[in-house]
Amino acid sequence: MIRLVIHQIDFFSFRDGRPFLAGESHVASSLFPPTPLTFQGAVRSILWAEGEDVGDGEHFGSLRMMGPFIWKNGKEFFPLPLDVGVDEEGRKIEYAIPSQLDGVFFNPLYLGEEVKEVFLPLRKKGKTGTKKYVSRDVLGDILLSREFSPEEIKEEGEFIEREVRTGIAREKTKTAKEGYLYHIEVIRLKEGTAFSLYVDETTGSKLKDKGFMMIGGEKRGAGYIKDGEWRDIEHTEEIKRRVKETGKFKLVLLMPTFLDKIPEIEGAKCCGVVTGKYLSLGGWDLKKNKMKPMKKAVPPGSVFFYSDFKDDVEELFQRYHWDSLMDGEERKIGMGLCAVGTW
Repeated sequence: MIRLVIHQIDFFSFRDGRPFLAGESHVASSLFPPTPLTFQGAVRSILWAEGEDVGDGEHFGSLRMMGPFIWKNGKEFFPLPLDVGVDEEGRKIEYAIPSQLDGVFFNPLYLGEEVKEVFLPLRKKGKTGTKKYVSRDVLGDILLSREFSPEEIKEEGEFIEREVRTGIAREKTKTAKEGYLYHIEVIRLKEGTAFSLYVDETTGSKLKDKGFMMIGGEKRGAGYIKDGEWRDIEHTEEIKRRVKETGKFKLVLLMPTFLDKIPEIEGAKCCGVVTGKYLSLGGWDLKKNKMKPMKKAVPPGSVFFYSDFKDDVEELFQRYHWDSLMDGEERKIGMGLCAVGTW
């Protein structure tokens, strides 16, 4: 796949799925990182302007995508998997593993199955949870459940600044519309920060080496350049070997996914889940000119643990490693993207 590095020109607004009406007393927050649903629209708009077939509505045609990921000074960063913890002194990495206690660990808003609970080590330093990120190399260590320095866990604030902008809706006459004051949270990328997005070879060949795209709820401008190709982490063969030896693996979510049950993997038993608060994802339906229904998504960083796996490891990796837990159209654009690790 071909990598696009996408640079901000001014600011971005990546709306979450909550309804927003001018005049109401809340701030329309921005989701960071944005989801593939946002970037597929930007890529398809470029292709459409060039007269290419980009599918219609919610059908993505031949487009295949992976990302967006955070890109800073030539390095890629991914959501911190939620099985990672830090000891009380903040010096040592600890991994959550499925405990031997029977119980339930799920959010009934989007997962309706019972699984064994997951033991989470006590932590006080706050170096875990959402809005934290690790580099590609560190993600490789995490997929192997190896130790690494807690200092490698990066906070959201190292990549972006959030600010609230206030405006007022206007009548057709361009005069202010009474009672329609609104507040929107926007995101500014810090120096050296961009997004990386991967597209299939066919799509990439139709894009110029560098160009311009409109992204997000406010249709803000961004520049892009083609800059390299996709590469896997270095530890994949070692992970495969460990899975063969132990029969245990974990699926680490790197993008939001829509699920109504625990993913069933043929030949394996799900024995634990670590997940965070669900995301509400929606958007605007251009064809029907109205809000799309909100859907609850399992957040990136969530981890599904499996054991007793005796099937073909190569087939497991071919299906799930850097691929989606989902089927259908949203799989094409990288929703539900996950990586296979071991525990």
